[in-house]
Amino acid sequence: MNYLGRLKNKQGMFWCYREAGGLPGPEIQQVVKKFNGKFIKIRGFDEFMYELQWSNKFNYLFDEFEISPQEEQKNTEHNTRN
Repeated sequence: MNYLGRLKNKQGMFWCYREAGGLPGPEIQQVVKKFNGKFIKIRGFDEFMYELQWSNKFNYLFDEFEISPQEEQKNTEHNTRN
């Protein structure tokens, strides 16, 4: 949260929150407001990612997230050490 609070670029932000949990607390609402952001109510993360993928509007986004086998190995090693 501190990272987001320090950012200077106010180009907009989307903050997803789970339908079952209600709107996020005041600290998050303040950051989203600072960025002229919008709240997006979702059923759950997996459902949201599935819907986002199949909307065809964000397919390019998933291509950018592909990582090489070397990077995956590096991430795995890092995560298992901690």
